[in-house]
Amino acid sequence: MQNETTRGGTRIGIVASAFAFLIATALLPEMSSALDQCKVKVVKGDGTVLVSATGVNGTLKWGGKPGQATNALANADVCLRESRATNCELGPPGTKERITPPELCTIHLLDDSGRECAAFIKGCTPGIRVAGMITPDQLAPGFVTGVVDGNGQRVGNIIGVDSNTPVVLLNAAGQLFSLKVTKDSFIGTNATVFFQEPNCSGQAMVASFGGMLREAEVGPLGSTVYSAVDPNAEPTTFPGASRYQTLDGVCVNVVGDVTDALLASPLIDLDTVFVPPFQVQ
Repeated sequence: MQNETTRGGTRIGIVASAFAFLIATALLPEMSSALDQCKVKVVKGDGTVLVSATGVNGTLKWGGKPGQATNALANADVCLRESRATNCELGPPGTKERITPPELCTIHLLDDSGRECAAFIKGCTPGIRVAGMITPDQLAPGFVTGVVDGNGQRVGNIIGVDSNTPVVLLNAAGQLFSLKVTKDSFIGTNATVFFQEPNCSGQAMVASFGGMLREAEVGPLGSTVYSAVDPNAEPTTFPGASRYQTLDGVCVNVVGDVTDALLASPLIDLDTVFVPPFQVQ
């Protein structure tokens, strides 16, 4: 009899537990689907980064790395509808956040449920993003950057950059020519001056590249500029016996023809005018 009562009590306990579980389940708030289908696109016209997702629970935030989604969406009041996010903006118009992808080119989204999803920006190049970059409207129009020497004397205006080395425009005796300027020296387009005699003597020659400016190279002595005698002359082949290599500062005796060249003459020794070190200003 005792055993039957125990078994009956066990059955009653199981039924009661099951009933209680059903009641508790019914009282739980209905949960929406998990955060999913994260997508990102970039507007071709202005570079705006837009994100979308489904299954959003509550507030949606974004970040550039896992576990760092702490940034609010700029247009959350209009891009979030029920459990769906559509074309949400990372930043307000005119801000760098709006158009700057994260360093790893991936947008991470996080909602109030603690769930996270991510989307990679196609065509994005990973790399460090410089903090405090200016916006296009902050670029001063007409600003001219130049190179100055160690005494603050202006060498010339920068008209280009070659391998991160500024190219400046110079005017000597009415002759316009361009040279690259490093921290302590000047370099011509080809970084070589050819000579028709050994030991970098005799008639000088410079290679012709068919540009609009007068061909100019830097050779001995000091930082002497050798410019084309007649920039409009037809490039031709001349016999050569030596060449001065500007980058090495050495003269090399080599017998052979110099093709596509122009006759050149020394114009000015820049060492008598400017003093290194040079810097951009």
